[in-house]
Amino acid sequence: MKLKEFDFDYPYEKNEDYIQSLLDDGYEYLQATKKDYEKNHKASRINFRMQTRCITAFVERLVEKVNTPNFWKILINCGSNIEKNENKVVGGVYEVDYELNIEEFMYLSDIEKKMMTLQVLKETVIKVFEELQIDSTDFEKACEQIKNCNYKNEWIWKKKKNKNFIAEIVLVHEVKTAQIFLRIYKNKEYIREFEILSTYPDEFYFSQYLGRIKWVDDKTVAIEQKNGINYLLIDINRGIIKDWSEKE
Repeated sequence: MKLKEFDFDYPYEKNEDYIQSLLDDGYEYLQATKKDYEKNHKASRINFRMQTRCITAFVERLVEKVNTPNFWKILINCGSNIEKNENKVVGGVYEVDYELNIEEFMYLSDIEKKMMTLQVLKETVIKVFEELQIDSTDFEKACEQIKNCNYKNEWIWKKKKNKNFIAEIVLVHEVKTAQIFLRIYKNKEYIREFEILSTYPDEFYFSQYLGRIKWVDDKTVAIEQKNGINYLLIDINRGIIKDWSEKE
């Protein structure tokens, strides 16, 4: 099996005082824990996973697929009160527990979050590889490459040339946002750029916009969504002339 993904999670940590207050109000225990999860944990879980994604996605892009015995993903479960259980494989996902104060993590600056994410990821994955006798050379090189570029996850999705210009779709994947830009070059000289999307830092939200790019005429670029239906038109002098949501 090929290892393709790395990810973080923040499993449910109960707020016992809140649960008890609900029990005192007549809630059943299962109802109380469900309400506690929705009110006190769900948003933190989503935010933590999203704010680590810029680094995990960066590593996935740089590391060649690794052969594993029986898993395609390594999932690191984090939390202050996490029980360090024996590592296990569930549905092809290798789960590892790691003690981390999520509240303190969320107060870090963006660059500190990137550094902490890479540190925990590197420490955990190398330990897993050592236990399973998997070569970690490529993975460690990828981690060093991320450090050397100051943790900036920026890359070219696609490019297209015409007679005079080059159009590039560039993705900038940060801790709290993912932005897509169209950059224009003439004879390899940078001319200008246009921001065409800013959204959540997760592929679920931005990958749908990463479709084909083509020149409609000498100075107009079309960027299609993956569905091949919705598209954006940009005049390289005037900017966006048709938004994603506009009908023909």
